[in-house]
Amino acid sequence: VRVDDLGLEEVVVVMVVVLHPVLLLRRFSCLGGSLA
Repeated sequence: VRVDDLGLEEVVVVMVVVLHPVLLLRRFSCLGGSLA
């Protein structure tokens, strides 16, 4: 799938879906490290 075939909204949604779990995991790992 090329970026040209997707609308800008689809690209943003995909980026959010991919990055959101990564940010959550990073935040939880930081909290776990501070609590440990």
